[in-house]
Parts: sequence; structure tokens; C-alpha cells
Amino acid sequence: MKAMITCQQAVKFITEKEEDKLSIKQHLQLWLHLSVCAICRIFENQNKVIIGSAPQLHEHIDASLSTHEKASIVAVLEKDNL
Repeated sequence: MKAMITCQQAVKFITEKEEDKLSIKQHLQLWLHLSVCAICRIFENQNKVIIGSAPQLHEHIDASLSTHEKASIVAVLEKDNL
């Protein structure tokens, strides 16, 4: 098992951790990386704040946009995904 992962892999694991998509091996690799990398620990903390704030942000946006504005945003996002 390759114990040390890169910062790029750590960012991916931190994101996947929020979705409960990490294996035990990946959890251990991330834990080891975070124990030595202050930058990735900062990213993990910032990610937790963003994830925690998302519901309130969604409620604010949902209340402040008209139906037409929401449809326009959806149309642009769907166009970009094609």
C-alpha cells in the first residue's frame, strides 16, 4: 500500500469524504496526509464551512430569484453540460 498521497489526491479524498465515498484505505491515507500537511488541513476546514453553509445559501437564493431567473440558470447549466 502506498501510504503517502499527494495534495491533489488529498483534495479529491476530502471532497469524496463528505459524500461517504472513501474506503478504509483512503481514510487512512488521508489521515496520514493531513497529519503532515497544514495546507490540506486548511482546505478541509474551509470545505466543511462551505458544505455547512450550502443549505442556508440555497434557501437565500431560492427565495430571491424569480421563476424565470431560475429557469434561465438551469438552461445555461444544461447547455454547458452538453
